[in-house]
Amino acid sequence: MPLPSLPEGYTPATKGVPLTKDPVEAVRYHFDKSEDFDHIAVIYNPEFARDQWRMPDGSAVTETGFPVLGWKAA
Repeated sequence: MPLPSLPEGYTPATKGVPLTKDPVEAVRYHFDKSEDFDHIAVIYNPEFARDQWRMPDGSAVTETGFPVLGWKAA
């Protein structure tokens, strides 16, 4: 079964990242496939050597699921 395409309007995380530390809306694969994507609010913080995508509480996005696939301004 092919993987779903990013929803329209989202920049692939492999093609670019936010230039500010303002929150953005991001998508990642939903863990149980009951839906294609999780829509989450995140912050991109390049100061971290690993896991630059962060939840608003500062935890790494990957601590609670799959990595960010794409993002758009919130």
